[in-house]
Amino acid sequence: MAGARARPCLNARGAAAVRARQTDSLLDAPSGHVIFERYLERARFIAPGGVTVIVSHRFSTVAGADLILVLEKGRLLNIGSHDELLATSTKYSELFSVQQTAYTW
Repeated sequence: MAGARARPCLNARGAAAVRARQTDSLLDAPSGHVIFERYLERARFIAPGGVTVIVSHRFSTVAGADLILVLEKGRLLNIGSHDELLATSTKYSELFSVQQTAYTW
């Protein structure tokens, strides 16, 4: 990620992990999406079958994830894919609509 601070590390089982600050919030949505797609591609190449945890407020970032956890005030509200959550999670679909409207001119 351009400009991100990434810290590679190994856990107790020797699995590779990378912790990176989310810097795409400084970019326009399309540029942030391109960076995120490249990051995921690289993570899947480095650790096939591994787990990548992403904490983000941008729906364009999380929409492509295999599994999304919706949290509110530290509590787990819903779990699912982007499409599943749009269909079943009122909170997720409301927030997605608000953010989508903000990017539609």
